[in-house]
Amino acid sequence: MSSGPTSQPSPDPSTELQELPDSFDAESIWPSELVVPSAEVVVPGAFQLPPGSTSTSISPVSNQLPPNGRSEGAGPHVDFDVTTARTPQTYQSLDSVIGRDQAVYVLSLFFDFVYPLTPCLHQPTFLSDLARKKDESEPIFLALVLSVLASALVQIPRTLLPIFGEVSPLDMAGRCWRASRSISNGLYDAPSLELVTVRYLDGVYHSLCGNVGLQTASLGEAVYLGVWLGLHDESTYAGLDPITTEIRRRLFSLMFSSDKSIACLKDRPIFLNEEDCTAQRSLDIDDEYIAETAYLEQPAGLTPKISGFNFSTRLHEVIGQALVLQRSVRKQNQLSPQDLLSYLRRTSDLSQKLSDMTNELPPELRIEETRDGGETLLDNDGWGRNMLAQLETYLRNINSSPHTLSDNSFLVMKGNIHVTHALARFLLICCREEILKQSGPPGGAVRTAAERVISYSYGISDQREQVIVDLHRVLRQIPTQSLAVNGPSLVNKIRYVAVTLLDPPFSQEALSERVQGGHTYLMDFLQILSELDRNPTAS
Repeated sequence: MSSGPTSQPSPDPSTELQELPDSFDAESIWPSELVVPSAEVVVPGAFQLPPGSTSTSISPVSNQLPPNGRSEGAGPHVDFDVTTARTPQTYQSLDSVIGRDQAVYVLSLFFDFVYPLTPCLHQPTFLSDLARKKDESEPIFLALVLSVLASALVQIPRTLLPIFGEVSPLDMAGRCWRASRSISNGLYDAPSLELVTVRYLDGVYHSLCGNVGLQTASLGEAVYLGVWLGLHDESTYAGLDPITTEIRRRLFSLMFSSDKSIACLKDRPIFLNEEDCTAQRSLDIDDEYIAETAYLEQPAGLTPKISGFNFSTRLHEVIGQALVLQRSVRKQNQLSPQDLLSYLRRTSDLSQKLSDMTNELPPELRIEETRDGGETLLDNDGWGRNMLAQLETYLRNINSSPHTLSDNSFLVMKGNIHVTHALARFLLICCREEILKQSGPPGGAVRTAAERVISYSYGISDQREQVIVDLHRVLRQIPTQSLAVNGPSLVNKIRYVAVTLLDPPFSQEALSERVQGGHTYLMDFLQILSELDRNPTAS
């Protein structure tokens, strides 16, 4: 099988669109009773291409912004007529921006690869609306589809994507985002759940493109619009239908988790404080069993695909609680014995909570246990370099197996969950060390008592070395195909642990040989993830 031919499409997209892979099943995307829309549909009043041109090769025009007029960190540069992005009326259908069949195929990849990480849509409803061309009548739905495409095009490995003529997937993603932004800019007078989703996906797109300022602005808009709509407040959910309820909960969980990740990895303030957020987590029910009028019963023995996402949300709740505890400790000059015991007890409770959560994981999301995970640190010095070679081979030859991950979507969440779990454990260890540091100088009575409490209360699983051992074991069991989707998230979280481990507090003596092995491994693996981070799509 292949993901698509390498030949260029003919100049007329209405007669010869990009050929889709043999493995592409239209019936899996479009409801069986509906007919796949034709790309030959002409929408009255919509943006029309000049004769002989294609939707993927629009030429630059003289009034586009000069290179030195673009702010640093802006989105990817896309050569298309900026005069068509001035009003929402410019784009009146999906065909105005990207070939419909190409868009449908990219969306099929989105639901196979990316959706387990960002389940912010109700898949059956979304695909049904797309099949009946809702994008031609409702601007907000068109903006939503375009933002989904933009975020998907920069997350899905580039060799899985169809050919867009002379336009790279990155530039096509930029075109979709700019069109979505143009449309949605006129929709602030009536903020909606779809607009919040659009802004969140815009933040994902800018994050993967390295546009830090635009990422921050987009996520900030999403959070404040979401709060304005009451996504954080459980009382606003009364009377809503099941589909709307679950999408609201999932979208809030995405913003809540992003808030905690940024606060931890970037040392930023927490904006969505847990005590102010009463919204419940989404249910462990897949989209197929959520109807507009009722929740259907998830079949017995069938693990919901959404369960991995919900578990990740719970992990970020612990990370948020640990951050609040750690920052509270930092504000103290020196802890009293009573405060010391209170903080240590809270840290111990969170550690136990993490341990209990791990035991609740369904089999599909668990990592295989080994008798001695530590032996892998010193016995595989070249493993990181070998994995880098495997990853590069995969990125070059992925066409031979275009839907590897669709056989088991749980693999997509596996890396996210276990790396986030390792981050939470490590954060609690750092929190415990902060408490110890605030208990007075070494040798003092309070410090000695604190050290004895820690020695008595915590086992080997709560040591820095063991986090590295477990993280190594987790990453060895994640297929490189899964890393190609999880890349940016894994990179940031692993880098946080690795960089901190290079300078552990309270270690005046040389590091042990075992920890040094862990450092060597982590730096090798960071090289892998950095390579992945640089190559999500074609430039």
